[in-house]
Amino acid sequence: MKFEIVKVTPAIAAKWLAKSAGKNYRKFDDKRVTKYARAMTMGKWELNGQTIQINPSGVVIDGQH
Repeated sequence: MKFEIVKVTPAIAAKWLAKSAGKNYRKFDDKRVTKYARAMTMGKWELNGQTIQINPSGVVIDGQH
């Protein structure tokens, strides 16, 4: 297992999500994404130990939103 702190740009997120398209995720929640984006824009996003998990094939397995 390895981890790193990464500043995820819209381009990086799009690449990760494109590779993960068609996988069995819960329904995409626009309200949740808006809430997260607002927190980031306002400088209120904090590291909390929760991670985006990506398998060795590059598919997001946790952290879609």
